[in-house]
Amino acid sequence: MAEEGVLVERGLHGRRMAEVEEALRRLGLRPRTREVVAWREERTPREALEALAYRLYSFTKGVPEEAHARAMERLWAWAEAELGDLDRPFSVEKRFFLRSTRLS
Repeated sequence: MAEEGVLVERGLHGRRMAEVEEALRRLGLRPRTREVVAWREERTPREALEALAYRLYSFTKGVPEEAHARAMERLWAWAEAELGDLDRPFSVEKRFFLRSTRLS
């Protein structure tokens, strides 16, 4: 997106969670995070590109429509040239965490 002059900020959720946990500690609370399940899913480069094209990720929401369309055209062309078969699956690890807070 740099070519379009658009700043895309990824990882905001993780940084915000750390800020929230620190604020809870300052209030005397004990935030805890526990992984409750992990699994693997198969997906394809085509599915990953479609998720970006449909703006399923929050970091794409602030990108102007015209800039997003141009960037996606370049990304599709790059993926087809570099990856070849966009329907060849790859494995992705998924994890679900439970967050809780208790009084000290």
